[in-house]
Amino acid sequence: MRNRSVHKFLLACFFLTGFAGAAAAQEPEPIRFSFTVFGLHPGDFEGIYFLNGEGEPESLDFRRRHRSTEYSAEIEIPGSPLRFFRIQGSDESPIYRTVGEVTPKPDWSEMLFLFLRNPGSAAEDPFRVLAATDDERSFPYGSLRVVNLTGIPLGGSIDQQKETIRSNAWTDAFSIRRPGKVDVLFAAATSESLHLVYRRTMPLGMDSRTLLILRPPARVGSIRIGATTLMDFEREG
Repeated sequence: MRNRSVHKFLLACFFLTGFAGAAAAQEPEPIRFSFTVFGLHPGDFEGIYFLNGEGEPESLDFRRRHRSTEYSAEIEIPGSPLRFFRIQGSDESPIYRTVGEVTPKPDWSEMLFLFLRNPGSAAEDPFRVLAATDDERSFPYGSLRVVNLTGIPLGGSIDQQKETIRSNAWTDAFSIRRPGKVDVLFAAATSESLHLVYRRTMPLGMDSRTLLILRPPARVGSIRIGATTLMDFEREG
């Protein structure tokens, strides 16, 4: 009788331990990743912060023509956003005013965040933040990527390779066939015809990579879209 009671006790301990282990195994892992930022002008990119892995506000250094330095972030609860904010109020009672946010994904590693001011908004209103994988495996040196922010779908070619891009979408990286330059051409379709909206031969070497950001026309009624190029070079050593 005593052996049977001990057996039941051990079985209960086993199931309780297993249940506790299963519950612990189901706890989500924090999402850790690095990122750089780039702000599309016009826009006020001064005094924007995020909470780093230590939970402290860290200022973002936006550069006019290049990616920022690299930052590290950690999201304890998957599905929670990484918020960017300005600090208002006093040192004793600071107020964090959110100006933009992104929701990290578990597979994020090295990211690029593009900050765009919402059309017609005041400088203190939230930015739209677009995220793209930016590691050397998905975006190697000697390649070109294009992001379409024009608000309309585009079709054309990159280095004589056909490509269509939805609005707010990114292409995969295109490796160059002729070191030194790459031909880029895009057109937009209307109800009547096709309109050439962008054409350029861009410099691109095996030690550099370029992100071409296609933007809406600067003037109302124009069919010529704008463009910003973001280039960086492979570091020696």
